[in-house]
Amino acid sequence: MKILFLSCWYPSDKQPHKGLFIREHARAIQDENHELVVVALHLLDSKSLFKYCQKTVVDQGIVTHHLEIHSFLHKKINAITPFLSFITRRYIKKRILPTFKPDVIHSNVINPAGIIGWQLSKDIQTKHMITEHWSKSDIFLTKNLWASQGTKAYQQAIAITTVSLFLKQKIAPFVDSKEKIEIVPNIIDQETYSFVAKTKQVKIVFMAIATWERPKLPHLFVGALEAIASRNNIEFELHLFGDGSLLREIKQKKHSYNIVYRGYCNKKEIATQFHQSDFFLHASAIETFSIVVAEALSTGTPVIASNVGAIPDLISTKDYGILCENTLSNWENGIEMALKTSYNHKQISEAVTQKYSKISIAKKFHTIYRTLK
Repeated sequence: MKILFLSCWYPSDKQPHKGLFIREHARAIQDENHELVVVALHLLDSKSLFKYCQKTVVDQGIVTHHLEIHSFLHKKINAITPFLSFITRRYIKKRILPTFKPDVIHSNVINPAGIIGWQLSKDIQTKHMITEHWSKSDIFLTKNLWASQGTKAYQQAIAITTVSLFLKQKIAPFVDSKEKIEIVPNIIDQETYSFVAKTKQVKIVFMAIATWERPKLPHLFVGALEAIASRNNIEFELHLFGDGSLLREIKQKKHSYNIVYRGYCNKKEIATQFHQSDFFLHASAIETFSIVVAEALSTGTPVIASNVGAIPDLISTKDYGILCENTLSNWENGIEMALKTSYNHKQISEAVTQKYSKISIAKKFHTIYRTLK
């Protein structure tokens, strides 16, 4: 089938890490022999009042059209959904539709791409589906100026997928038929985050990775480890990947255990640390999917994480790790419980590999597309 794939979260030269998980979906769909054209809209901070440019590239066989708006008012422009819809639909009609007639428009995230895709599908009389990744989609649909447009886009979509049960439950009240919502999770790079048997070490090694800003809550596991270290004769260290304002206070304090600040590292370095770590820690106030938790599990590393959002979907059994409520005492108890538990690392990896592999996700999308014919 011919698929027109729309997203405003997508990697580009200026933002190489934004929406990587959406690009992985696109590549998986392409691998199922569908003909895919991507249109990615980017709003970028700039000194310019308004600068609009277009660039077309071929990314691993996928024709990708990047539409860029550069402005110091980019946040305000991002809120003007009708304007974004107008310029995107105009570009598609002039530059893409003369040579590419899609069987399905597949939009990612309700605002603005889902609304744009819905309006375009009405313009050209074709089928429209939406994949939702956004944890704030329900807030948008109740409080935003363009909420009614988003609700109509959901209700008139021929199919909807979400990356987690948590997100499905969030958007279900805004969808006319709950049966058309299917869960298609994100893809784990299992070549990089593969299983490697763990070797026993003198010290216990914990690791965590994030952009350390809210809603992340690193003080919970840092404080819990401090409390455990003060009353137990256990030698351990914590490797913290990433950076952000929430690390400042942590760096200023003295700790009774070793914290290694790794900063931003590439995927191979992170995978190596997964292999060398006994546990992965992830404390957050909300999570739509949490790709890093899935990556940790893919390597066979048990996870101690907040019991919020989609994380319980990932840590669906105690065999995979421990879920903690976001209090210091509960994190202390959770970490201590994990230290007393024996985990089958290979079994963890195999279960996650089957669920989040590129092949598995590609087949899910392929099955949905077939029902749309």
